[in-house]
Amino acid sequence: MNSGNTDETPVLKVDNSSSASQPQKTSSGPESGNDKEKHVSEAARKPEVDVNAAVATAWSFFQKVSALIKALSFDPLIPTRTLERFIAWVRKLLTPELFETISARFTRLGHAMLIATSALSLLYWVIASIKESTGIYLLFGLGFSALFIVLQYTAHKFLNAGKTLVLAAKSHMGSAAFLDCVALLSGIAGIAIFIKFLTFEDWNHFWAGLGYWFICDLIAYVSLNPSMLNIHISENTGAGEEAIGIISFFVKAFMRIVPIAFGTGVTLGFILCFSETCLLLKEGGNTSQASDILARAAFFGCLPFIGYVIFVIYHLTIDILKAILVIPAKLDQINDKKRKNGE
Repeated sequence: MNSGNTDETPVLKVDNSSSASQPQKTSSGPESGNDKEKHVSEAARKPEVDVNAAVATAWSFFQKVSALIKALSFDPLIPTRTLERFIAWVRKLLTPELFETISARFTRLGHAMLIATSALSLLYWVIASIKESTGIYLLFGLGFSALFIVLQYTAHKFLNAGKTLVLAAKSHMGSAAFLDCVALLSGIAGIAIFIKFLTFEDWNHFWAGLGYWFICDLIAYVSLNPSMLNIHISENTGAGEEAIGIISFFVKAFMRIVPIAFGTGVTLGFILCFSETCLLLKEGGNTSQASDILARAAFFGCLPFIGYVIFVIYHLTIDILKAILVIPAKLDQINDKKRKNGE
């Protein structure tokens, strides 16, 4: 057997390098179920939100904004609070003791000016009688002179009596707001009246405006010190008692101002009468105007008596009103007694 003639089976060698270098084709068909689940799980995998941290951050931001708004906010009651501080400051200055001192001094001044006005009025009418060559003016002079002496006597008797009546009559009010408002408005009104009288050219209006301003300030003074009027502030005050307290305030304030108004009015009357006397000596003067000035001075000299009469009438009216307000309570008590007796 020849080895050279032996048939060998041919072996086919496949070159895999060429096939490996060729790109593999991807299937364009529908995705498999595993791929779908993988995409869903990745979409659902989101970062978790910390709710507590978010709430804390929002609350901190809100607090900062609130603090900023509060720092920049405007208080609309700034004028009111300023006026309240001003009224409290004035109340500390205008004490009841100071008012009593002023009242006593003006009372003495009024008595002195009544005597001076009595003498000056007699002098004025004597000069007018000589200038006009008529004796009727002498009677005017004697009449006014005697009137001012009598008014001094009545003023001395009724000034102390009026003060005693005020301190004996007790009143109640629910709040001091009304009194504070009256004090503020009276002060403003006094300044406005004085400025109005300054528009006139003669000195008579100047002194009159000054007197009215002073009286308005006195009303403000007593309003800031209700204890001088025997008015007590109580939150349990009823509506009817509050109304009585308001009426009482005006009458009592008038009574407390009377001594100072008495001294102020009589003093201004003397000044104006002196001015008219000087005009009478220089230019002849105006007797009718002098009569008006003396009549006004006499009115102020009569204020203590007028105030006393007004206060007595007021007190009678207040007692009647209080009796009317008590009637419903009394009727309720009577009905309660009848029910108890019936049972």
